[in-house]
Amino acid sequence: ALRINYFGCMKMLELAHECKNLEVFTHVSTAYVNCNRPGGLIEEQLYDLGMDVDETVKRLMAMNPQEVEQQEKKLIGNFPNTYTFTKNLAEKSLFKKKGNLQCVLFRPSIIAASAEEPFPGWTDSLSAAGGLTLMCSLGLINYIKVQDGGKNKFDMVPVDIVSNGIIVATANAGSKAGNELDVYNCGSSVENPISMVQYKDLVTRANKFFSFNKKVFPMNVEMIENEA
Repeated sequence: ALRINYFGCMKMLELAHECKNLEVFTHVSTAYVNCNRPGGLIEEQLYDLGMDVDETVKRLMAMNPQEVEQQEKKLIGNFPNTYTFTKNLAEKSLFKKKGNLQCVLFRPSIIAASAEEPFPGWTDSLSAAGGLTLMCSLGLINYIKVQDGGKNKFDMVPVDIVSNGIIVATANAGSKAGNELDVYNCGSSVENPISMVQYKDLVTRANKFFSFNKKVFPMNVEMIENEA
């Protein structure tokens, strides 16, 4: 997780500093980068993590895999997983090391297939919502753990909305003078909310018309309460 989410960003930042005519550096983070914070509104800003990022990364890299596995819960604190934790470290380090670069932090929620461009339903990835949708449609997943019966908001955003947003945010940053850090949250739950149950019903309905030739089992998905 560190090598992809943290060092990937840092290596690109090093390259950006070597590009003399570069106007904007845009980093794609995640809307869940601050999910360690208790309830309420997550604003478009950086929140204090309460630790020295460089020291934390140095300490993690010095540990062997067994130590990391044994201490993972303690190491990530209130974060639910290593993905969101390392994405948060990358944001903090980017801000610390960006120097005079004009930077953008773009935070999409769960990315789904396109709404319009290049055509409705297009995707080239099985990550995020794509993998779950495909596995359910093939009949390989029958149970999904949810809270509140799956009625909570399931914040998905079409990939073309995200890619267009990245372009607009980058262009907007490039039109300004200075070396600010622009932060954008990109999700759907406020303007166009959907629940997990609603999404399941939509996929089930679509599956009757656009069924897979190599389906393993009929699609049959049930929501079970997550007691954790």
